[in-house]
Amino acid sequence: MILSLLLFVSIFERKDLMKLKSIHISGFKSFADRVNIHYHDGITGVIGPNGSGKSNIIDAVRWVMGEQTAKSLRADDPTDIIFSGSQNRKPLSLAEVTLTFSNDGFHCPAEYMHLPEISIGRRINRGGEREYFMNREPCRLKDIVEFLLSIGLGSKSYAIIQQDKRDRIIQASPDDLREILEETAGITVFKVRRKEAEKRLTSTNERMKNLEEIEQELTRQKDSLEEQVEKASQKLSYSQELKEKEILLIKNHVGFYRNLAGKIKKEIDSRSSEIQQATIEAGEWESIANDLKSKQLELTQQMKATENQLDDQKIALTKYQERSENYKRRHEERITQKEKFKKELADEQLNLKREEERQVQLMEELEKLTLSLQKLDAEKESFQEKLEELDESLQVDRMRGDEIRSEMRAIETSRNSLRARNESLLDTISRYNQQILKITENHGTTHQSRGQIAADRKGIADNLSKVSLGLNEVVLNRNQIESELENIKKQFDQSNTEREIIKQQHMEISSHASVLQKLVESNSGLSDGTLALKEKLSNQISGFLFDAVSLHKDDETILENCMPHLFQAALLENTDDFIEIVDKVEELSISKVTLFVKDLVTHLSQIEETDKANLESIHGIRCVGDRLESCKWPSAKKIFDRIFICQDEWILLKARKICAQSPHFIFVTERGTISHGTIGLSCGLLQEGASQGILQKRREYSEAKVQKEKMQEKLASAEGALYSLSEKKKKIEIKVAELASVLEKEKVESVKLSSQLENYDLQLRHVDENLTRLDEEKERLQAELLESKDSFAKNQGQMDCLDSEFKLLQRDLDDFESDFSDKKETRDEVLTQLQSKKSERAVILERQTNNRKYYEEMVFQLKRMQQKVDSFISQIDDLDFQISNGESEVVHLASEIGNFQKQVKIYEDKLEYLVQEENENSEELRVFESKLKSQKDSAASKQKFINEKQLELARYDTIIETALKDALEKYNLATQDLPFEANNDQSLRNQLENRIKELHVAIQELGAVNERALEEFKDVSERLNFLTTQKGDIERSVQELYLSIQEIEENTKVRFKEIFDKVNIEFQKIFPVLFPGGYGELHMLNDQDLLNSGVEILVRLPGKKMQNMSLFSGGEKALTAISLIFSLLKTTPAPFCFLDEVDAPLDEANVGRFNDVLDALSNEFQFVVITHNRRTMEVLDTIYGISMSEPGVSKLVSVDLSDVPSHLRKKQKTAIRSGASVTL
Repeated sequence: MILSLLLFVSIFERKDLMKLKSIHISGFKSFADRVNIHYHDGITGVIGPNGSGKSNIIDAVRWVMGEQTAKSLRADDPTDIIFSGSQNRKPLSLAEVTLTFSNDGFHCPAEYMHLPEISIGRRINRGGEREYFMNREPCRLKDIVEFLLSIGLGSKSYAIIQQDKRDRIIQASPDDLREILEETAGITVFKVRRKEAEKRLTSTNERMKNLEEIEQELTRQKDSLEEQVEKASQKLSYSQELKEKEILLIKNHVGFYRNLAGKIKKEIDSRSSEIQQATIEAGEWESIANDLKSKQLELTQQMKATENQLDDQKIALTKYQERSENYKRRHEERITQKEKFKKELADEQLNLKREEERQVQLMEELEKLTLSLQKLDAEKESFQEKLEELDESLQVDRMRGDEIRSEMRAIETSRNSLRARNESLLDTISRYNQQILKITENHGTTHQSRGQIAADRKGIADNLSKVSLGLNEVVLNRNQIESELENIKKQFDQSNTEREIIKQQHMEISSHASVLQKLVESNSGLSDGTLALKEKLSNQISGFLFDAVSLHKDDETILENCMPHLFQAALLENTDDFIEIVDKVEELSISKVTLFVKDLVTHLSQIEETDKANLESIHGIRCVGDRLESCKWPSAKKIFDRIFICQDEWILLKARKICAQSPHFIFVTERGTISHGTIGLSCGLLQEGASQGILQKRREYSEAKVQKEKMQEKLASAEGALYSLSEKKKKIEIKVAELASVLEKEKVESVKLSSQLENYDLQLRHVDENLTRLDEEKERLQAELLESKDSFAKNQGQMDCLDSEFKLLQRDLDDFESDFSDKKETRDEVLTQLQSKKSERAVILERQTNNRKYYEEMVFQLKRMQQKVDSFISQIDDLDFQISNGESEVVHLASEIGNFQKQVKIYEDKLEYLVQEENENSEELRVFESKLKSQKDSAASKQKFINEKQLELARYDTIIETALKDALEKYNLATQDLPFEANNDQSLRNQLENRIKELHVAIQELGAVNERALEEFKDVSERLNFLTTQKGDIERSVQELYLSIQEIEENTKVRFKEIFDKVNIEFQKIFPVLFPGGYGELHMLNDQDLLNSGVEILVRLPGKKMQNMSLFSGGEKALTAISLIFSLLKTTPAPFCFLDEVDAPLDEANVGRFNDVLDALSNEFQFVVITHNRRTMEVLDTIYGISMSEPGVSKLVSVDLSDVPSHLRKKQKTAIRSGASVTL
């Protein structure tokens, strides 16, 4: 068995993963106190009675890893996981769990590689608020889940294996087993994506139907709007004429009323000058009246001030007289109060003397009580010392009695132990005899089976050799085809990259062309006059110069920068068109435009031909007409034959001298200087706002269209090449898949035969080991049998010695108890006397306390009385001082009263003089106010006339303002656009009003017109075009969705096949270890349908045929499920693995094999095992015990077995296996 385990372990290559370092739990379920569980390499066990909280550790791990369902944590509500209290503890307010991982820096996300440890934590409070932490920093649940996925701890991983997962495998149907493999492979994601793609496909098809219905509706709307457009155009024509007539009527109306308003303003100005002259005279009289008023006001203020001062002096005099009387009365009261205080002071001093005598008496009594208390304390201390001596002696005697009883109990325990051990030894001797007989029989049977196994192995080895030869030939063919496929893939990727680059360039060129097309079609850069001609008079002109010619690129840039309005010139065929256009331009108020008339553009004269030839011979001059690329209007060439471009200004001046006889020639330098005949020269930057780049935009648009067509051809070529490579790639991939299928079958057969061969080798080794083990076991049993007999005889002798020792100890105990009783009686007498002295002392102490308290109160009373005496003395001194000051104050007040009586007489004389002067000033003021009133009445009558005219003027201004507002709101006519005078011809206004009425009637006869018909027609057309484009995009999306579903199905097949093969290989390796001599494999029910095929477990036990796991017993099913769980764990490794009572249904022999596998895998995985099985405890390196010494609260005790020496660990495991207890 040991050799088979060594072979099993050597098959697996150890993968170092992150390790779980510790778990910190606080307030989670039954863990009321903070618990720290530290994990090391190897196997950690958690043991304890049922209900002690072992599984709460696994719940805590699942919770901190992101479990959101309360029922999965065995709770009804998320807050139920918080400790809810017990008999002796209050409920906690929050629960917190933290996992800490050790980090080697190579198997974690890049952002955590520098950290020696990584921790994740979760916290919840009673309010349901959740918090998540990574490295003690707040984070999201998504961050924790992504980190756990990156280290192999996904929600579907087998890092936590509880009985429900084991039972799920035991009860699984073929479809359920397939689902387990899909979870391990991560195929569930692909299934979800496929369902999403199918939903999107259904949604897209429905959207396609909706678009078709919308397209039909828009087509119908477009047909209906065409009739409305015609009607709206007719209404637009009437509206424009109506606008013109109303504008003429408004102008006449405004001019007429502005003329009337001007006449009224002249009349108002005349009367205003008369009022102004009268106002000047009234102002002078009013100034004199104001001076008199000021003087009157000043005299009134002086009289009022004098009256106030007189009143103040009288009031002050009265106050001083009253104050003098008060001082006299207060002086008498102070003398009376002084006599009263002297009498009270004498009484208080007599009381103070009596209290001091009582204080002396109380002090003497306190001293007597203190002496009595000291005497009682001495007596009490003596009794206390005697009592302590007796207690000490009794304690020594009591310990001696306990020692005697303890020795007696130890002897009794030893006697019982020896008696039980002898009974056990008798049973052991009998059992050893039976086992020796059974081992002898097994040795013969095992030797016979070894020969049969060796013969079967030889046949398997021959078959494996034949399969290996065929496998090598298939591998060689596959390698050749895969090499060819790799070359095709490289070509395909290169072509695809080129296609994407071309596609991107095509999109950029198309976008650029679209922008240029919009600029050209929107007439960007054209002047207002050119736009007006194009919109209103396009049918009366032959076109524009920018549409008729195409210049050389260099010439085009220079001329557009220097002469931008040249190319916006309108082209006319004859002078009649010219006269008509000029009239229309004036009528429609179109901005200034340039016109070229065909009849007026003549060929070059003989002189101009000669001058042109002379100019062309000069280096640095070129004729624009000779470099035209195209010309749709023949007369345009005559224009450009007279335009020359010079390299610089010196050449321009030279050219002008040569062409003095050709005034129509135009010279332009490359930097923008222009010479036009005899007009002169111009230079400098173009005025801001002038239009530029018209020809350049059209040229760029033409070039962009050419480039777009070239890129379309190039893109079509790339698509063709890519399609060809794709077809070739698919054919080769089909060949590869066929060879892979053949190779897979050969590999499966080879692995199967190899596994069988290894199985037979394991069986042979197992048989040899069994034979050796049986011999060793027989020798061991014989030696232990002899040892048991010797032990029995030795134990019997020890029992006899112990009986004699027990009798001697019983006699000593009787003597001790008699002496102990006498000492106890003496102690009780001393204790009674001590209690009596304590009572007497308490009475004296209470009396002393009361006297001391009374003494303190008396001291306080004396102090208060002395303070009162001091207060009386202080008050008498104050009264003496106040009496002395009062006499001097009365004399001073009598002097002040005489001074105030003199001041009152002076103020009364001054007031009489001011009253006389005020009467004289009032008479003079009345005369001037009479003259001023008559002047103001005359000015008021003139102002009334002005006000009436201003009202009339305001009415005309209102009429004018209303007309101006209507003109501005309706027709955007500013004030300066309307006349200040108009013909007063009523017939003209009547004619305009009649025509306006006719137009209103015509518009009403048209009825309801959809004025937005043109916009709606354009909008519907655009929507219809957009809908057609969108429909094409949706059709392409449907094709992409079909391809996406196919790709998902292919990925699902590949991933499922890979995980099935890996798990099957691991299962075939682990199963024979748990079932010696057995063989197990996973089998697909339909290997042609990888998307839906179920999976079953086929096994063959020694001496039985291949059969399904469902036919096994309960223990065999459990062990098979454990084999598959370990296989899944090997396929998708995780940093740790929790096993929750997985070994519960296994018998002792199967538990041993389970432990061997667990021990072998412990070098690769970090196991945490929750178990009740003693055999499982043998392989544990660290043990944590969970108990509930306090009801409802889990406690933790740990034992680290990895530090125990190996020879002691072996003894301990042996002791556990035999049922004995060992203390470490």
